[in-house]
Amino acid sequence: MPFEPSGVLSEADSKAILHALGVPLARERHVHGADAAARAAAEIVFPVALKIVSPDIAHKAAVGGVRLKLNSAGDVREAYDAIMRDAGSAAPSARLDGVVVSEMVPIAAELLVGTYTDATFGRALVVGVGGSLVEEIKDVAIALLPASRRDCAAMLERMHDRSLKTRIRPHLAAVVESIARIAAMAAALPGLVEMDINPLALTAHGNVVALDAVMKFSGTDRAPDRRQNFGTRS
Repeated sequence: MPFEPSGVLSEADSKAILHALGVPLARERHVHGADAAARAAAEIVFPVALKIVSPDIAHKAAVGGVRLKLNSAGDVREAYDAIMRDAGSAAPSARLDGVVVSEMVPIAAELLVGTYTDATFGRALVVGVGGSLVEEIKDVAIALLPASRRDCAAMLERMHDRSLKTRIRPHLAAVVESIARIAAMAAALPGLVEMDINPLALTAHGNVVALDAVMKFSGTDRAPDRRQNFGTRS
């Protein structure tokens, strides 16, 4: 890897680690400037999404840092300017590092896949309902690391959301393989304290991709950018 990870990583750096270790990602570009965003969007193919990049912004949508379903270069330029304006206004002290331009993936199901470190039992894997309702639903299963493919399959089965499990079932092997790959990666990364991939998306075409991620490595007392205390969930 080109850097030694420490502290809470940005989405871009977290995804760089996932990509280096073989976890599939959506096509995307990290860019600076409205024209660069428009060029990246044309390369990726419309429609696209734009997301603010900042180590100081935990919830991108809450500060106006996300725009979806952009269908032209003009839309992308306007969205870039609006994101920088809105995020700068909502979080004036935040460092803004451009945007990520990402393909719009047709999503069939969204999962949360994460890890945390329990003071008593050590490192654990979390699998549950993902997406924007993750905090409200809190439907998760937990297993200690390292976790086998059988463990990962059992975690999916222990979830309560029948609709989600029905949508996953035709592509269960691919979903289990992706979760097992993430679990193996987490177990092998020295210093990884917590990780949050939300969503790990099953696309309408049966592919599994990580659409958003944040990692916390030893070397900081800061909390992760988003969800914490997985071990307290039912």
